Formats: sequence, structure tokens, C-alpha cells
Amino acid sequence: MKKIAALILVCLMAASLLAGCGAADSAAPGGDSAEQGAESADIGALRTMGDVFGFEDCGVGYGEGSFVYVFEADGTYYRAIADLPEDVSEALWALDFFDEQHDEKVKEIVAPLEISRLENLSETILPQEELDAAALRRSVRRVPQHSSLFRGTARDNLLFADTEASDEELLRAASLASAKGFLLEKEGLDTVIGEGGAGLSGGQRQRMAIARALVGSPKFLILDDSFSSLDPATARDVRGAVSSQEDTTLIIASQRTSSVMSCDRILVLEDGRAAG
Repeated sequence: MKKIAALILVCLMAASLLAGCGAADSAAPGGDSAEQGAESADIGALRTMGDVFGFEDCGVGYGEGSFVYVFEADGTYYRAIADLPEDVSEALWALDFFDEQHDEKVKEIVAPLEISRLENLSETILPQEELDAAALRRSVRRVPQHSSLFRGTARDNLLFADTEASDEELLRAASLASAKGFLLEKEGLDTVIGEGGAGLSGGQRQRMAIARALVGSPKFLILDDSFSSLDPATARDVRGAVSSQEDTTLIIASQRTSSVMSCDRILVLEDGRAAG
């Protein structure tokens, strides 16, 4: 199932986020198991979301009818998921993301909810030594705000992502990124691009970078403030087309609320930590 997530203010890879979290010594505010704290916790005794709020949070988000809280206990990472009743969901979305008390208000609203699923993430995340670097690069693509294009043709630049891709696949990726139109107005895939994208506008360079990242249908696509040079209408078209890819999980990092409002889950980061 397609997922779209958003990170506002700071873009962090999930692995870095998890690696930076440690166990907390404070007690959780709710539930009988809260007195156990983060050390030597009886994970099976956790019943409500309030039970897990005493642990050091590594990530929190909500959307699609659920609230998710990732925490660490005794060296193992867990994901607690609670189903959101409609009234609770509406209350969460009504909160101001940039309110200094936003995260505390979220916890207060969600604390009474019962945990519907508690997952051991170590059972689903591969150890680093088992990861194949080449396969990981093919699966995860990132488009930064300022992407590099190379001297050559549009085809040369798009093939950088997958040297085996056909012209049809390249044009499909260009179409998704709203780059096909201006390419066809020139020489199509044979359009000559100067060093650093010379000959293209800032918006065209960003669309070419997004198209290149889409070649080969990556499993994860991270758009790190990649719409900054696009007008609102074009940015909306690109987001809609890219998010329609069922096999790609889209992660958007942006300082514009308009860029993330259609996301399934929104995570606000402040100073590298989840703030709501």
C-alpha cells in the first residue's frame, strides 16, 4: 500500500533517527507498567499509549486513522500503534504544528488510547552487515534542494540512475516529474544540458532531478525541499503524480506546509528530535 510521509524542518534518515535515541530514566505518565520506567520494562504489560510515553521517543506520527510511537527499551526498538477514533483524529489535526506545547498536547490527547499493535522492529529491520550497498542505493533515492546535472544529453542524465532503462522508461519518469513537456519542446531525450544544468531554469533542473530519481521505480523516494523552485501549480502536479506510484514510499522534507498537507503522516522535527 502506498505511503506518503512528511518531515518538516529537518530531513533525517530513519536509521540515523533510531541510532540517536537512547533509553530514558523517567517514568511514563499513564498505566500500571509506567512505574517500571525504560529499563527492564515488561513490554508485554504495555496497554495504552500513555504507558510508552516515559520511554525516549525516536519518532512519532499520525495519520490514516492511526497514531505511531517508536521507542527504545533495553536496546530494542519497538513501534506502538493505536487506532484513532474520528474525534481524536480531528482533535490532533486541529493542533498547531508550531505550538511550543504541541507534542505535550498530542500526548495528552492520545495517552488514553489502547495500543492495537506493538511491533518489535528488530524483527523487521535487517542488520547493517546484511545490507547490500548497491541494492540499497537502487531502493532509496534522495533529491536535495540543489541537485547536480551533468554536461550531456537529457538521456545521459536520466540514465545515471539506471543505465539499463529504456527511452520509454525515461520518458515516463520525465512525465511524472512534469519534465517531459519542456524536453519535447527542445530535442526530447537528446536535449543538450550544460554543466550544472546550464540552459535550464531552476524549476526545470529540479524536475529533471526528480525524474532521474524516479527512473527504476525506487522503493523509497526522499524529496528534500525539492519543490523550492517550482510554482505552486507545478509543485502540486508533481506531488500528485509521484505519490500515485503504488510501489514507492514518498518522504517529503519541507518548510512549506502546502507541500506536506496531502501526506498520510506528518512528523515535525525540532533540533533533530520529534516535536509532534
